[in-house]
Amino acid sequence: MPPQRISTRPRVTRFLLVLVTLFISLPALWAQQPESSPFPDIPFDQWIKEGTREQVPWRIRATLLGLSGHQRLLANFDAQINMAELLRRPRKGQLMLLIRVTDSSGRVFFDSENSDLSEIKVGEKEGKGEALQFSWKAFVLPGEYQVTMALYHGGTGEHSVTEKKLRVAALHKDPLPDAWRNLPPVEFWAPIKDNDPDFYFRPDIESRLSLPLTTRRPVRIEILADFAASEVFHGSKIAYSRYLGAALPTLKTFSQIDVRNGSLDVAVLDLARQRVGFHQENVKELDWAKMRKALAENEAGVVSVDALKIKNPGPVLLRDELLRRINTPELAGSGPEPAPLRVFILMSSPLGLYSFAGLKSDLLPEKCSCVVYYLEYDASYRPGFFSAINNVKRMLHPLPVHTFSAHSAQGIRQALAAILKEVSMM
Repeated sequence: MPPQRISTRPRVTRFLLVLVTLFISLPALWAQQPESSPFPDIPFDQWIKEGTREQVPWRIRATLLGLSGHQRLLANFDAQINMAELLRRPRKGQLMLLIRVTDSSGRVFFDSENSDLSEIKVGEKEGKGEALQFSWKAFVLPGEYQVTMALYHGGTGEHSVTEKKLRVAALHKDPLPDAWRNLPPVEFWAPIKDNDPDFYFRPDIESRLSLPLTTRRPVRIEILADFAASEVFHGSKIAYSRYLGAALPTLKTFSQIDVRNGSLDVAVLDLARQRVGFHQENVKELDWAKMRKALAENEAGVVSVDALKIKNPGPVLLRDELLRRINTPELAGSGPEPAPLRVFILMSSPLGLYSFAGLKSDLLPEKCSCVVYYLEYDASYRPGFFSAINNVKRMLHPLPVHTFSAHSAQGIRQALAAILKEVSMM
């Protein structure tokens, strides 16, 4: 098996921008000058200037993965080194890799990793034809990029340098064309294991989307997101992780709506256990530390189907929490000041395996100074099969509910754009 890699990347956002000549102006305000090379004793800059070389055979790729759940274009860069080539060389010192991405304006972004050569081993079921793989992911903006990777073998002093081109096209008919305004062209991800909720939420990425919401009247947006491991996942951790990998970035995205005349609240529900696990008012930035703790306390993994059948009375919490918020007295308005428009955005996985029996209620008002949106995200391989949109609409009757069914990041983007446009006109 490949050795555990030791990354030089920090756990917070890190992108290094440098001046490439003395004749260009200073980079944008968010740019950072590198204090020093990640490997100060290795002449990577000189090797890159000297051009392509392959003393240690390897293969590198630069691939655009497409639109991610964070509503950012995602690229993947990887280097594969043949295991046989490594095993026939001395296994002492470090194997060091540097990646440099240069945009069309000459701005440069670095990242790096290293691994102890003494820890490289081949398992019994693996052959020497296996490859040791290093990979990086990064958010990128549309444009043309030159990708340079350099490798140094500490045991032999050999090095390799390879270059690739990466073209990132703009989204076709983008419903949010200004969402990436003022974002850096490249933001490398921190090395977080994919079984960690941080991997989905990405607390290391601190830049924000541009999602302004300007309205004629005061607005209070309230996002209610369900992260329960419901029956639709059939006890599968893989299926639930696939949903969480879409739901957490979606919630993070919606929390970045910049309400110019009002506020935004977020609540995380657990419909399976009928409780509110997390609540934050007047969100400027989500308190991920508390939300992460709440998810862990709610066992945001997988609950057995049998347990849910016994304990779960249906998604009544969604209706009751909405009703409670609509009837909150302090938000009814007083004196000459009008009550704010209440915008409720409900998010969940498909609820088709919940029981909706007896959940139709006359408790909800037919009219209120509010609008309700329900966003159902289906990450399954059978989109629509477990959809419960019509049941949710009946449960929330007589309130009119605007619904969206999304199966991809593009679907989420279209729903978000539609909500922003509609609310801005109310």
